[in-house]
Amino acid sequence: MLGGDLGEHFKNLHLNLLAGASIRLLLPGSSQFDSIPVNSSNADDTLESILQATPYYNNKEWRAFLNAYINLLNKVGDIWQLLTKCYTTVTPIYLSNSDNGVDITPTLKLLSTALVKYSFRISKEASSHAASLLSRLLAASNTDIPQRRRVLVHTANMLSWTYFKLRRLHSLPTALKAVIPIEDELKNNYPASEITTYRYWRARSKLAEWRVGAADHHFSIAYMSCHYNSIGNLRRIVSYWLTCALILCRAPTEDMLIRYGLEEPFGELFRQLRRGDVGGLYSALNQPNTRNFFIKMGVYTMLKEKLECVVHRSLLRKILTVRGDENRIIPLKIFLSALNFTAPDEEYDVDDAEAIAVSLIDQEFIGASIQHSSRTLVLAKANSAAFPIISQKL
Repeated sequence: MLGGDLGEHFKNLHLNLLAGASIRLLLPGSSQFDSIPVNSSNADDTLESILQATPYYNNKEWRAFLNAYINLLNKVGDIWQLLTKCYTTVTPIYLSNSDNGVDITPTLKLLSTALVKYSFRISKEASSHAASLLSRLLAASNTDIPQRRRVLVHTANMLSWTYFKLRRLHSLPTALKAVIPIEDELKNNYPASEITTYRYWRARSKLAEWRVGAADHHFSIAYMSCHYNSIGNLRRIVSYWLTCALILCRAPTEDMLIRYGLEEPFGELFRQLRRGDVGGLYSALNQPNTRNFFIKMGVYTMLKEKLECVVHRSLLRKILTVRGDENRIIPLKIFLSALNFTAPDEEYDVDDAEAIAVSLIDQEFIGASIQHSSRTLVLAKANSAAFPIISQKL
């Protein structure tokens, strides 16, 4: 059966089939369904009654689509097959420009959304088939023909969503690459909702590649362009945006954490990072609720690895502040003592301290060098060089 969500989508599906008038195509049982001449016992009669009153009586493409749509309304067969048939018969109308002045774009967008949502309810095979259909439409839409480009962003968004559900993260660049060249033109040519969704998936794609700085950029645009009443979407965007902020050493305001109910998973992590408390960070990150929250987001492994670097960097910065060493030199033994003090459950030795310092240097979390003969860490003289802005490195 068609679920409630899909029902809502189809209630909004419409085609301007009559000159100067509009025929709304709705699901059976809706309040306006009686206004449409649907004969539930004979879909062919219904099709004829619609087509005879329109300029499309002899148009094979329109006949095929309306026949598929009416069969879906009357549930004549398997719902998934009927929905797929609707999609594959409306696509040629859109691409061949045989719409005879009718704006088929809303119809195609709604069917694309319905196809993706319903495939999630059935199986991975159905979702893979939906992805294949969307890929073909995306390829055909990526042209210089303005009429075809109207569904470009929406199709890329639906395809990205499907790839995430299928865990085919390696395919994300394929879904997004058609839109990337026109990112600067999106605001003037596409709805804000589609732009927000695109920026969200673009950011998720970058985060999947562990490119945190780039992800942060796109999450910020998604947040700014998201409608203020879309609380659920805003919270989802902010959850990932704050994940980037953790890694980039950029603390949010307390108001933001409270506003979106995110103080529990994020608040303590930010506090421990600021203190340079290695043990405190591990403890906070491995709290059951916090751990499950980030596992569900799909970022726990990345977060754990990156935050180790961030907290070690913060610890070095704190050591430098306490020592007030103008020569910017930190003996590795002092770094080792600080590690053991902040993480008493761990067993570090001076080789571990050196390995951590080398890792921070290699990943450009700090600007420094190691003098192996004296087992010391020599930081760059300028703070901006010793502790560079992380977003420029990730």
